[in-house]
Amino acid sequence: MAVTATELGRPYVIARKQAKEYGTGNRIEGRLDAGEEVVVLEDIATTGQSAVDAVEALREAGATVDRVLVVVDREEGAAELLAEHDVELEALLTATELLAERDAEEETAES
Repeated sequence: MAVTATELGRPYVIARKQAKEYGTGNRIEGRLDAGEEVVVLEDIATTGQSAVDAVEALREAGATVDRVLVVVDREEGAAELLAEHDVELEALLTATELLAERDAEEETAES
C-alpha cells in the first residue's frame, strides 16, 4: 500500500494495533490532518474487530472514517460489527463468491 500511495502521490497512514515501545511510539504513523477523510484498507475481514480497532484509533487521531475496504469478506460478522460503529464494509469479493467460483471450476473440470 505504501508503495502505491507514494507512486500515486497520495497520502497514507498506518494504524497499528497498539503503540510500539520503540520508534515513535505512535498508534498512527504518518501525517493525518484533523477531519481528514480516511478509508481503512485490509486484506481479509472475518469478525471485523481489527478494522474496528483501526477505525477507532484513526477517529481518536481526528480522522473521519466511515468506510472499510477489504479484498475478501469471509462473511463471519465483520459487516455487522462495523455497522454498529457507523462504518460500511465494502469487499471486492466475498467468501460465498469465491466458493461459488471454485465449485463452478470443479464442475467444469469434471465434465
